[in-house]
Amino acid sequence: MGRHITILGMGPSANERRHDIARYVDGEVWSLNNAFGFFPAFRGYARWYELHNVRYLLDWASKQPGGVAAYFERIDALGVPVYCTQSLPIIRQQVAYPELSIAVHFGSNYWDGTPTRMLAHAIYEHDAGHTVDCITTYGIDMQDTQHQPQFPAWTYWLRAAQERGIVMRGTAMARMEGVESDEGTRHLRPIIGPAMMRAQEQINSHGTDTGASRDRSTRKRR
Repeated sequence: MGRHITILGMGPSANERRHDIARYVDGEVWSLNNAFGFFPAFRGYARWYELHNVRYLLDWASKQPGGVAAYFERIDALGVPVYCTQSLPIIRQQVAYPELSIAVHFGSNYWDGTPTRMLAHAIYEHDAGHTVDCITTYGIDMQDTQHQPQFPAWTYWLRAAQERGIVMRGTAMARMEGVESDEGTRHLRPIIGPAMMRAQEQINSHGTDTGASRDRSTRKRR
C-alpha cells in the first residue's frame, strides 16, 4: 500500500476544521508557513515547508506574534524536517527543497507559490518509487486576490497527480466550483461542478469509475 499525504493550508476550506483537524487529515501531514498558529491543537505533522527567501521572511515574520525569532522558533519546535530554499536561522532540521531536481525530472518548473511546489514534490517522490496512493488537501483555495494567480499551476499539478492514478481527496477538486469567465455558460458550473465532485467521491469510496465503465460497456454492446 502506498502513502497517503495531506497538504494542509490555511484557506477557507480549512477553517471549519481548524480546531479538530485530526478528524480530517490522513497519513503524512505536510503544512507550511505559519499554519502552526491556524491549527493550534494539531501536533502530528510529518514535514514543513518554508520556501520563502530570507530577505522576505525578515520583513514578513517581523509582523508575526513575537517577531522574527519567535516565528523560526515555533517552526523549529515542531520537531519535523523543514524544507527551505535558503538557510534559515534557528531551525535545526532543515532540508533543501530539491527544486532543480524536480524541474529536470518533469521538464518543467510550472509551479507558483508553496502549495504547488508541495504537490509537485509529492508527485516527484511518487515517480521515484515512494508510491503515493492518495493526496488530501484542505485550505488550498487560491480564491483571494493574492493567491488567485497560483490557480492555473495548482490545477496543472492536480492533473499530473490524477494521470498517475493518485486519488485526490478533501477540497482538492473544489476548483470545479470556481467562477467561469464566460458569462453565457456560467450557469453550467454550479450544476456540473458539484456533480463532478460527487462522482469523484464515489470513485474514492469504491475505487471504480462507474460512469466510464458504463460508457465502455455500452460501446462493447454496439
